[in-house]
Amino acid sequence: MGIGIINITKLLPRHSTKRFGRRSLEDITEVVIHHTATDSASTTIDSIARYHVEPGNHICDDGCPGISYHFMIKPSGAIYQVNDLETISYQCGGCNSYTIGICLIGNFNEEVPAEKALKAVAKTIRHVNRKLGRSLTISAHYHHKSTSCPGDNTDVDRIIEMVYP
Repeated sequence: MGIGIINITKLLPRHSTKRFGRRSLEDITEVVIHHTATDSASTTIDSIARYHVEPGNHICDDGCPGISYHFMIKPSGAIYQVNDLETISYQCGGCNSYTIGICLIGNFNEEVPAEKALKAVAKTIRHVNRKLGRSLTISAHYHHKSTSCPGDNTDVDRIIEMVYP
């Protein structure tokens, strides 16, 4: 996929019967930034995917179709695509049909995101903008729902400045 994004969409756990809806790339207007709210040292993308698919998670009582983001960013700055852009994942209730979810691994109410990770978020957004041929709005999950996601220590304005200097 270029720019060092590792596409693992086909490798992650999926629900045995449920499937996410699909959309046109033209429908996408916004990127929403999240955090896993978990320990960055021990959290894996596979563990987040399994959590989302299993019943009783915080998103879907009976399990989601798959991981509920489009990209995952490790503290090292490694970027993983975990869903196709056309996938309507369940990452931001009420606005899933037009948003892309980028999730930083870590609990950024308790720690500060690594500089490499913040740069990777900006790099991912610039990549998606180029792919779509337009500039997307950037927001935090807390802009859409009563939550602290992507954490009190995530400077979303700084990410926006990295993307749109």
